[in-house]
Amino acid sequence: MAAAVVAAPEGLRECGCKGIRTCLICERQRGGDPPWQHSPQKTHRFIYYSDTGWAVGAEESDFEGWAFPFPGVTLIEDFVTREEEAEMVQLMDREPWKLSQSGRRKQDYGPKVNFRKQKLKTAGFQGLPSFSREVVRRMGLYPILEDFQPVEQCNLDYCPERGSAIDPHLDDTWLWGERLMSPPSYWTAALGNDWIL
Repeated sequence: MAAAVVAAPEGLRECGCKGIRTCLICERQRGGDPPWQHSPQKTHRFIYYSDTGWAVGAEESDFEGWAFPFPGVTLIEDFVTREEEAEMVQLMDREPWKLSQSGRRKQDYGPKVNFRKQKLKTAGFQGLPSFSREVVRRMGLYPILEDFQPVEQCNLDYCPERGSAIDPHLDDTWLWGERLMSPPSYWTAALGNDWIL
């Protein structure tokens, strides 16, 4: 008995993966390398100017000459000195790291969270590590952060040799609120006085 091979219509695929995320089922269906192993075809570069609050298309990019307001970002330059950063990394490395998703290693200081059920377990939470006390104190010196109360610290180690990555996502505001403190190391790179987003 002969069998015909037909492609399943898009609506009948065996998985629900979309965009850059994949599972074993869709990787087998698509064949070839998973999407994260391909070089991006196009990069859209904008430079954020903290003095104006505008994002400006980078030179020699498709958006050179474009500019638009980019509200909601507060950039505090040199909030942590290079020396302080080196000391904090050294102190972090004294504590154990746990393997995490996408090739990362992590250290979590905070309550255990179930986002799906919106439940929180505080048992076992001993507070933030001692080496972050000065950073938290310093946050309170800025009017935009004076009422900010950190409830978690998550140290993440991204290593190119492991193919570490962070999947595109939106941070949940149910627990953390509307403000997220983030070092520039993983989502920005400094070039002179400008920051590339």
